[in-house]
Amino acid sequence: MGLSVGNWRSAYKEQVAWFSSIQPVYREPQPQSQAILALAGQLAQHLQKELKPLYIISGDEPLLEQEICDQVRSAVKAQGFDEREVHHVEGNFKWGELLEAANALSLFSSRKLIEIRIENGKPGDQGSKALMELFANPNPDNIVMLQLPK
Repeated sequence: MGLSVGNWRSAYKEQVAWFSSIQPVYREPQPQSQAILALAGQLAQHLQKELKPLYIISGDEPLLEQEICDQVRSAVKAQGFDEREVHHVEGNFKWGELLEAANALSLFSSRKLIEIRIENGKPGDQGSKALMELFANPNPDNIVMLQLPK
């Protein structure tokens, strides 16, 4: 089974907060800067209300993606998620280690942010299975932030 954005959205819509730096918030055409400001405001409001176990950040504007990730990191830290793990997915990435890290208890903090960066946007078959398992059974002490290209 392939892992696609559509699969994530339909299967995990209650658990996933999806923010893309390229999709405008409103339906009517707007200048790019207004759409970006609206998106930033929408994200800030969401992060003040509640945190979801999974955030998927995608877009073709690296600076905007970085700013969105920074907002999520800041909100997560403010809610007591003091530890942060960053996983860069490349050629021979060990997906089993990611699942172990997601389920392991921390020595330093009870709650952590796990960032998964997939530069090419293709986790492969093993990665798809591992991510689906991770998303199907989220650890309440973790928040996962998945960063993908457009």
